[in-house]
Amino acid sequence: MFLDGMDVAWEKTPFLTNRLLIRSEEQISKLKNAGISYVFIDPDRSRVIEDKTNVSQELDKIKFIKKEEILDVEGHVEMDEAVLFKKGSDQNEFDGLPYTKEDLDKFFSEFHNYTHIDKTTLVVGTYVTFPLYVKRDLQIIQLFVLKNKDIPITEEILAIENDFFIHINDKIKYKGYLTELMSLKSSNGSSELIRNRVVKENSKLLMEELLADPRSGAKLKECQQNIDAIVSSMQENNSLTNGLFTINKSDYYTYTHCVNVSVLAVGLAINLGMNKQTEIFALAMGGMLHDIGKCKIPHSILNKPTKLTDDEFRVMKSHVLIGKKLLSFHSDISKETIYSLTEHHEKMTGKGYPHGLAAENLHFAGKVVAMADVYDALTTARPYKKAFGSFEALSIIRSQLEDYDMEIFLSFVKMLGN
Repeated sequence: MFLDGMDVAWEKTPFLTNRLLIRSEEQISKLKNAGISYVFIDPDRSRVIEDKTNVSQELDKIKFIKKEEILDVEGHVEMDEAVLFKKGSDQNEFDGLPYTKEDLDKFFSEFHNYTHIDKTTLVVGTYVTFPLYVKRDLQIIQLFVLKNKDIPITEEILAIENDFFIHINDKIKYKGYLTELMSLKSSNGSSELIRNRVVKENSKLLMEELLADPRSGAKLKECQQNIDAIVSSMQENNSLTNGLFTINKSDYYTYTHCVNVSVLAVGLAINLGMNKQTEIFALAMGGMLHDIGKCKIPHSILNKPTKLTDDEFRVMKSHVLIGKKLLSFHSDISKETIYSLTEHHEKMTGKGYPHGLAAENLHFAGKVVAMADVYDALTTARPYKKAFGSFEALSIIRSQLEDYDMEIFLSFVKMLGN
């Protein structure tokens, strides 16, 4: 049952909110012991919860890869750092890694001059009026030199495997190109695919700009408009493969990660039966903004290719509360959106951060975004390590499922399988 209010102020109860999903007899006992006589239940937000025994049995039927076949580490691993190396990789401090610390520092100091673009937004037969760049190792290389003429997009250009970039000075031209794509007509049904890719790409660019200026109300409003378009498309198609989800992620970009987490979270929530437009929108916004606090984390920590020291990890963990503070400057951000940000690193076991909340105190949105966040982080490469495959990532999560909601995980596996 979804509890939507009580006859006493929530501050006098053992719960963090007076609006939560009641899932257990233990929660009901807490309500009674708190002296609560009346509660209000929202039947539209209540849902049938699968028996945990049945969920566990269904998961046991799936032959996940054993964690020790994927990772060299034994026991519980700290996935929040996202520095997990595949079995056989050298994890010693820069030993065996393709780059030195100095190489990485130099790369990231120059990297902010470029913006990653999804090359699937480039359409054969169209023309671009700006240079294209690719990343090879730790170098950004210009593909063509413009000589006062446009560059035609060809199959040969799109066959290049490296990540594509534009210079930040050309973002306005790229946005103009994306606008032109929206007017393309197609007889083979690809118009909708192109439109969704443009919506996603605009969301990514806006998220990059919001990370650079997190107090900008104008950028946030634009972001909200794009999220409306994403949610509408996903509700109509109920699919992640319609141009909204970046699958082959050769490298990590916070803005791309934020869009992916939002798309994954919305898809998962829809699969779990969420149907109220306001709730889905709040979840989508939460997924998009969940890592906004990382804009204040030093690059030396954010991009460190080895295990963080205890002090560095404390700094990294601060991105959650930093993000909450940044969003406090925006009065139109809902409480439901904040849950996604503040709880995406919490664990069902109570061993997460920043507040160490356990299962009964976690919001549905927080648990959904936590699943989307860890999956996208595991399946994304870094300059110093390869990405895990989709099933490898799911197998790693399965091996530590006590940290995550079992029902949400099963739905996530089914959604990706479809």
